[in-house]
Amino acid sequence: MDVVDKIAKAEKDEKDKPTSAITIDSIEVVKDYDFSKK
Repeated sequence: MDVVDKIAKAEKDEKDKPTSAITIDSIEVVKDYDFSKK
């Protein structure tokens, strides 16, 4: 949730749009659930 918090803290204009570009450089997907039936 750190990324979400950083995006939320970005400066915004009167229309709630960020005043500077927000870029996500990389994403890490962490699998924490086993979908296989047991």
